[in-house]
Amino acid sequence: MTSDAPLVKIRLIERSLRCFAFGIVAILPIIGIPFAVVAINSFRQVFFARSNVWNPAEPHLRVGMACATLGVLLDLLIASMIAIQIS
Repeated sequence: MTSDAPLVKIRLIERSLRCFAFGIVAILPIIGIPFAVVAINSFRQVFFARSNVWNPAEPHLRVGMACATLGVLLDLLIASMIAIQIS
């Protein structure tokens, strides 16, 4: 175990919780788009940076990504409904 292993774990946990927090806010229509981008970016950072380090905040990471994805899909649905009403 190297001396920077605890720092790696701390970064994974912080990014996982950041993904969770921004993912929850990303559910808000229209306003949540930038939050979804941040949540998805945090998810990607954790997903690609993890190695064999156990992440105790992994459920938060998954829920954050799910909420961010749901928020983006809801925004696309709203935009398509508005486009259909306009045309």
